[in-house]
Amino acid sequence: MKTLINTLSPEETDALTKAIEHARDLKNQKMENPTTSPLNAEKLASFAGLSYFGIDFKFRIKATLVRANTEKFVALLMSDGKTKQFREFGTLLFSFEDADCRLSVFYSQNLPEFAGLADQLFIPFKDKTSGLVTFAGGRYLPLALPDNDQNVVLDFNLAINPYNAYNESIVSVFPPASGMLQVSMISGERKYEDR
Repeated sequence: MKTLINTLSPEETDALTKAIEHARDLKNQKMENPTTSPLNAEKLASFAGLSYFGIDFKFRIKATLVRANTEKFVALLMSDGKTKQFREFGTLLFSFEDADCRLSVFYSQNLPEFAGLADQLFIPFKDKTSGLVTFAGGRYLPLALPDNDQNVVLDFNLAINPYNAYNESIVSVFPPASGMLQVSMISGERKYEDR
């Protein structure tokens, strides 16, 4: 499977760019608001926005969704060293830069990063940028609950840091072994320290 950049019209590219910029603006607003921010008072006082890679539709990728046949729960390691059971929605299969990739997708189950979003799915993942220019603990890729179509679009421009990247006292999910990509996803949110 190839990326979708060549299938987008100028109008679609413009609309998607605006949607990504809007999502980033909303996250900055959430970060600035003391009632919703994961930042402590000291960090909040100096907060001037998050840092992102430029929008690049090379990282908008078509994937095949293989739904879990039964209600399957997987124990995922949390940043506090404990595990938590997450319901697995399925597996996503795709190709990027000649590498065959697979990622598990889970229900968010009230994670604070997705507060207020019903039926939100997320993909915890690491890639070759993790610990270098992106958060060492991995990132999350949000995914809306798809319809019955097996084709899903993954837009890594929407990749975000878990709250643990900003505040170590907040417990976040570490990606499982099935969330380790052997490619560089130079897209989405950068390390908080690099803003």
